[in-house]
Amino acid sequence: MAEGRCRRLADLPSGILQNVASFLVNPSRAIFAAALATSDSPCDTRSAIVGDQWDTLDFGEIEKDLAAKLSDDDIHKILLCTDAVNRVKRLMLTNCTHIKGVGLEPLRGSIIIEQIDLSLVAYHESPVLDAAPPISWVYVLPILDSIISQEGYELKLLEFPKHWHDSSDPIQFLDRYLHMWSNRFELTCLSTGCNEIVNEVELCCKCMNYYCDFCVTDDDERMIAYCDKCEKRYCYECVAIKDCRCCHQSYCSGHCDVSFHECCEGCGKICPDCDTEERRCHRCKDRWCDDCGGEAASNAANARKSGVMSVRIIIVGMASTFQMVIPRLGIVTAVIVTSVFIVTIIGPTAEDVMEFTVSNAGTGMT
Repeated sequence: MAEGRCRRLADLPSGILQNVASFLVNPSRAIFAAALATSDSPCDTRSAIVGDQWDTLDFGEIEKDLAAKLSDDDIHKILLCTDAVNRVKRLMLTNCTHIKGVGLEPLRGSIIIEQIDLSLVAYHESPVLDAAPPISWVYVLPILDSIISQEGYELKLLEFPKHWHDSSDPIQFLDRYLHMWSNRFELTCLSTGCNEIVNEVELCCKCMNYYCDFCVTDDDERMIAYCDKCEKRYCYECVAIKDCRCCHQSYCSGHCDVSFHECCEGCGKICPDCDTEERRCHRCKDRWCDDCGGEAASNAANARKSGVMSVRIIIVGMASTFQMVIPRLGIVTAVIVTSVFIVTIIGPTAEDVMEFTVSNAGTGMT
C-alpha cells in the first residue's frame, strides 16, 4: 500500500469526518466519535465529529435495537466525547436497557444538567418492561447525589425506572431531592396572570415548561396533566390529555394506543376499558358515561315499561273480543293469541307498540 494512504477512519481529514457527521442525529454522532476515540487518534478529529450542539442527548433518536445494545462502557465514552458534564442539559437514556448505570460516572458533579430520564422508555410507552433492566440505584444514586450537592445545580426533572419505585433507597433520595428542589427553585406558573408556585411534578417532560394544576386553557383543558398509561406529565402545548368520563383515568389523546369514544350526550370521552356492552344502547350502539348512564337507563326502562303495558292492554281487548267468536275460529284463535303473548314477553319498546297498534287499526283486533 502506498505510503501516506489512510489506513483508519480516524486518519481521514477532520473536515471530511465533520461533513459525514453532519448527517447524523446527536446520539449517532456521539457513537461515531466514541468509536474513533483511541489513544492515538487526534483530539481535533473527535471534536470535529461531535460539534458543539449538545443541550439534549436522547438515545430515543436512534434505532431501538442499537440503543439496547449499548453498554456502560459505551455510555461512558459517549459522555466523555461530548463533554457532557459541561454541555448536556437534558439526558434521556431511552431504550438503554443493557446498562447498569456505572457508565454515567462522567456526569458526576454537573451543575448545568436540568433533566435526567432514567425510565428507559420513550414518550407514550408504558414504563413497565417485560423484564427488569439491570440499571441499579447502587451505581446511579451516588452520581445524582454529587449533582444535587453542588452549589447552583440546575437539575429540575428526574425520572426513575419503574422497578425502583418500591425500593427504599431511591425513595429516600427522592425525598431528599424534592426537599432541596423546593428550597433551590421558585418557579411561577407560566399561565398569564397566575402567580402560583409550581413544584417538580408540574413540569412537562417534553419541553420543561411548568404550569400549576389549577390553570386551564380557553377550551377548559388543563395546562399540565398526567397520563396514567405512560406515567409522564405533559403540558397542553405538547400533548392533549383526555379524561375518561367513566373511570376518570387520564390518557395522552392520539397516543398510548388509546382510542376514545364520545358519550352520546356529548359530555366527554370514554376510554376502551370502559366501553362495555352495559354502556351501549342495544339498538343504535351509542355509549353513555356514568354521569349520563342513570338517566339513559331510566329512560330505557320507562320506554320498555310503557311498551309492555300497551301490549297488555291490547291483549285484554283481544281476549274480550275473541270470547264471542272462539267457537267459530278454533285453533286459529289460539295461534293469534300465542303470537301476541310472545311479543309481550320479549318486551318491545314504545315505538314497536305504536307501529303494531297503527298497523292493526280498523281490523277489529284492538
